Amino acid sequence: MDTQYPILLVDDRADFLRMFQKTFEEDFTFVTCESAKEALELLKNRRDIAVVVSDQRMPEMLGADFLIEVRSQFPDVVRVLITAYTDLEPAIRAINEGRIFHYIQKPYQDDKVREILGQAIEEYKSLLARKHQEEATRKLIRERSVELVRQFAAGIAHHFNNPLSSIYTFLQLFPVQMEPAKEKGQVDETYWSFSMQALKDCEKMSGLIDFLLEITQASVDHFMRVPAEELLTLHDFNVLKRLKEKQIELVKEIDPHLPELFIDLYACQRLVTELLINAAETSPEKSKITLRLSRNGGEKEGEIPFAKVEVIDHGKGFASNKLRVIFDPYHNADFTSPRQGLGLTWCQFTVNRHGGEIHVQSIPEKQTTFSFTLPFIRPEQQKSAA
Repeated sequence: MDTQYPILLVDDRADFLRMFQKTFEEDFTFVTCESAKEALELLKNRRDIAVVVSDQRMPEMLGADFLIEVRSQFPDVVRVLITAYTDLEPAIRAINEGRIFHYIQKPYQDDKVREILGQAIEEYKSLLARKHQEEATRKLIRERSVELVRQFAAGIAHHFNNPLSSIYTFLQLFPVQMEPAKEKGQVDETYWSFSMQALKDCEKMSGLIDFLLEITQASVDHFMRVPAEELLTLHDFNVLKRLKEKQIELVKEIDPHLPELFIDLYACQRLVTELLINAAETSPEKSKITLRLSRNGGEKEGEIPFAKVEVIDHGKGFASNKLRVIFDPYHNADFTSPRQGLGLTWCQFTVNRHGGEIHVQSIPEKQTTFSFTLPFIRPEQQKSAA
């Protein structure tokens, strides 16, 4: 049988737990709890539990209600209810509503219990397989989308770069040539202001072109196998200078037991730098910024482990309405990034290209956390990177 998929057995009667476990311990692996509250706490720490089996009659909470809570907090765990004949109707209703997978009716036959538990574990395996397939499909869609973006960006950059360079050069020369006339009052102030605004707009357009060119250069050819801690190595002098100017303490918290990553190291280090620049600009002087690198996920079979990077500052933060559009390329975020508001869009693009996710949480004037994940090397990646 499937002893590698733990089953959580919940009942307030210790003697029943011992008897049930002893009867089926050769076929299944059990973990036991004597209350629903204890079981929910255990599930938070044991992400490898495949099936929860609960008795219906418990003093603290009915089994069906407990399994509803399990479904809400841990939707991947398969749920089975043990019930007597008199409680059969609620069990059948729970099955029809999708709250539980199956029920075991008292008095039960051992072979029937083995059959139901075996089916529950197979259902758990199927759920994992479907999640894995969905993730593979999302990754394929993401890769195709990235390739389309690269092709489009390359075309835009090519058609705009040369004419923009000519305009930008002319506008840079204009104040040099016209400064003597301006000092004599021979240049209209409105005309001068308009020219200076045009020069600023050209600088923004130049930053946009640089951004598009960087997208076109994104390629799996730049991926390499690196120690995870290399991700937080900072080479940007400007960000280090800015931290020193504002007397901001930079604290690094790194899990020393992380495996290697298979990433575009240059792009990912720039990603960390971009988030750090934003954090520094919004943080008050003499404050603290934390860079944290840890492991996230991978406890369950079929679940991909990720490296999780968090950039935590205590600056002004963002209102909830800003958080919804903060990665939107059309959102004009109030950042001093050289990418002119596209910095976070570029960050999201880079994370997605690696198959990870990026999120932000913010409590205005207290704490803001940008976090992103990158998958660790999987066996097939190790072969390709070797």
